[in-house]
Amino acid sequence: MQLNAENLFLFLDQELPPDWKTLKESDWQALSKASVPNKPLKKTLALAEAVLDVFPHVVAVNEVGGMESLRHFNRLFLEDRYEEYLVEGNSDRGIDVGYLVRRDWKKKIVFRSHRERPIDFLYPHERGGKSTKTSHLFSRDCAELRIFSDEISPIPALILFVVHLKSKLDPQGIDPYGNRRRAAEAQALVKIYLESQKEFPASSRVVLGDFNGIARFDQREPEFNVIYEQTDLKNALELAGLEKEFSTTQVQFSRMGLRELLQFDYVFLSQDLHDKLVEGETFVYRYKNDMGIYSSLPMNFDEKLMQPSDHYPVVVTLEL
Repeated sequence: MQLNAENLFLFLDQELPPDWKTLKESDWQALSKASVPNKPLKKTLALAEAVLDVFPHVVAVNEVGGMESLRHFNRLFLEDRYEEYLVEGNSDRGIDVGYLVRRDWKKKIVFRSHRERPIDFLYPHERGGKSTKTSHLFSRDCAELRIFSDEISPIPALILFVVHLKSKLDPQGIDPYGNRRRAAEAQALVKIYLESQKEFPASSRVVLGDFNGIARFDQREPEFNVIYEQTDLKNALELAGLEKEFSTTQVQFSRMGLRELLQFDYVFLSQDLHDKLVEGETFVYRYKNDMGIYSSLPMNFDEKLMQPSDHYPVVVTLEL
């Protein structure tokens, strides 16, 4: 499962009362003294319900407030059924990427961070002159998870890379829609992927995360051409034949109220995994409403705000 959890901050400075799941929102927020608010209790419970409903072997998580928040999410909301993997990345607002791996899977796991990896990119005003900066890094991280079939195998059976690429926000007005920076991060991701192929040619690979842009083969933005020109990766939802509405992972509304269906969240598979995809069990998860019924996509911004996250999880099933 690829899950952008939308500001999953869970900081607790006080002991939880026995009835904490039924707390009023104000009482829930009062449990933390952090400078950022905790994710609303109702939304966090619903987000956990989505994870446990699918109960995937691996959850790649975006927008989580560090290891403390990831541990609280797992141990309080997910019945402690997962192992957590995360290191603090480069985000300027404390949103990191990491993994949850099912404890009962009992696989040997090796976790690596590429947060210090230069992406060979500078903005035009940073080049030359008195600037000593040589390159920016990933906006958050490229977090690598190596999964081994047993304790003694030296070669991982499956390698995952999760990213949360540069957003389209450009408050400084130096990179409209973040296109240059996001393109550089996509190029660095591809370089890491190709290095992994060279190091472990027999391993399968998955690249996933929030790409903050349209990376579908059939309508991709230019910064993602590198994925299709230099790698064997393919979008799992396209391999499964899902049409646009069913591939939507985020719904956006303009100031005029216009509704746009977008796929920003992706799970890309290496070529050896293409024929191992279980199409009928590969989908975009729709959150349940208060009646326990899977809801449809929001028709307005108020309906969107009611969802546990502003992104929908991508679920991919592989027959390994």
